[in-house]
Amino acid sequence: MLRQPLAWAAFLAALTAAERVHQVPPQKLRGEVLPFPDSCDKLKTGSYKVNKSGLQLQDCTISAGTDVKVELKRPLIVHGNLTVRGNATFWSPKYLRNSFQEACLQVDHLTVSGKLVMQRCQNFAADGQGGCLKATSLFMEDGLLDLKHCTSMGEGGGAALGSLHQRAGEMRFTECTSTDLLGGGLYVEDDLTQAGGQLAFKDCHAHQGGGLYAGKASTNGTIRIEGCSADSGGGAIVKSLQQGPAGRFQCHGCKAILPSTSRLSFTFELEGGIGGCLLVYGGILAEGRVEAEEVSASDASAVATWGHATFHTLLASQAQGRAVKVEGRLAVQELTAGPSNWSVEVEAEKMAVKFANCGEVAECSFKVSGKHQNGTDLVWPRCRAGSGIVDTDADADRYVSRGCYTCPGGEFQLQQGVAASCTPCPAIWKCTKNKLQMPKGWMAPVDPEKLRLAELNLTREGRAIQCLSEAACPGGQLPLDLAKPMCSEGRTGVLCAACTAGHYATKGECEKCQEASQEEKVHLWGTAAAVAAIGLGLAGVAWLSRGAVTEYWKQAGGPLGPRF
Repeated sequence: MLRQPLAWAAFLAALTAAERVHQVPPQKLRGEVLPFPDSCDKLKTGSYKVNKSGLQLQDCTISAGTDVKVELKRPLIVHGNLTVRGNATFWSPKYLRNSFQEACLQVDHLTVSGKLVMQRCQNFAADGQGGCLKATSLFMEDGLLDLKHCTSMGEGGGAALGSLHQRAGEMRFTECTSTDLLGGGLYVEDDLTQAGGQLAFKDCHAHQGGGLYAGKASTNGTIRIEGCSADSGGGAIVKSLQQGPAGRFQCHGCKAILPSTSRLSFTFELEGGIGGCLLVYGGILAEGRVEAEEVSASDASAVATWGHATFHTLLASQAQGRAVKVEGRLAVQELTAGPSNWSVEVEAEKMAVKFANCGEVAECSFKVSGKHQNGTDLVWPRCRAGSGIVDTDADADRYVSRGCYTCPGGEFQLQQGVAASCTPCPAIWKCTKNKLQMPKGWMAPVDPEKLRLAELNLTREGRAIQCLSEAACPGGQLPLDLAKPMCSEGRTGVLCAACTAGHYATKGECEKCQEASQEEKVHLWGTAAAVAAIGLGLAGVAWLSRGAVTEYWKQAGGPLGPRF
């Protein structure tokens, strides 16, 4: 019975001795939470809390190898520079969520090369900037900046910055909200410069710019925005965008939908649910990739800009309605719409599109203002089966349009291809918009290679021919389908009159060649061997006979008698 008290006494004695000689930090042994020191030089690995209001530090470095966890019952203010080279986690207790009237962490200049995590910070000042973080400038050298569950009533639900420069590393904003203003995840007042690394937003929301709101954005890294929403600029709003060749701007599942109780504090264009993925006030120069997937908006579900826009590669997948709206001139090297069962529309004052792939959408159209149509340079888009190209100026005073439209009744288009037109259904064929069905007893001598190469001439090769035997022609289908061939099994050629390899003709039918039994194979081999032996014997006799005749003529002086 005395062993446990004695053991506990020994442990306490050892603990006291260790503390006396400073072998182990006492807060680490006992799990203590210490008051945050008045100087970062005193920070060691361990847990701290900020209790007193208005704690202000002058320059602070969290050194490499240090791991600190800080509970914020009051905001922390750092004048000068805060440098995070180690690991630091800041969070606010849930029961204090309504007490802050400023950002949890306020810094003049923040540099991150380690790991900085901030969670559950709320700034409920009416014009408060930054739920978790407010900084004049942020330099992301490397490592990780991770902000979660942050809220502000003003700009920057996660963070509000004067400027941002990202050289490498990853910045993440998850479930952050600006309830009344701009930038649900991040608000950058001036320049956002991204030389590399990744900037990621997930499930962030705002009045404008669901994930990101920034001034001039220059990026050669990756910006990924997922599941974010706003009244306008569901993924992001920037004043201008310049993207390098290695840059990728990706939106997935973002939306800009005007709520029924909208506040009319901005122009209708801003309030009108425009730019499901990206809204740019000025111009766009994107040399990398811009990808918008499963995005929606009242207008311009993928991209909208009131300036000129140049894209190297633009992808609008599962984009509803008008996907792209450009008030100025649009230039695209490669545009892909789809896959989608919706119609996709691209509109600009002037347009130059080098390659347009609409092969996986129901319909697509490229519209330009009628008064600027002379400045338009459009290639014919690639259309999917069942739709064909249309070039119209029916309302030329307003706009001209080129695109892929569903084939009307009585017309068809079989393949995905560039400049594919809908064609009237030929005689005899039963026609749908993307299939041709031949009636039973008829066939068409179609070359499968030409069908694949989009060289099929239905006037010549697709003509209907009545077969001699109805059983020979079950009624084939185009595109060619193994389940519905032109000829019945074992038949091929015009009228399906010839037999395929492995079949033989008998009494007007093509019968499959039967494989011989083992006994038949032995018999055939024996017969073949006997025939071969007889042949060799006859050849030998012939050779011997030839030798005897030759000797006879030699003795007789040749066939004409002896020579003199």
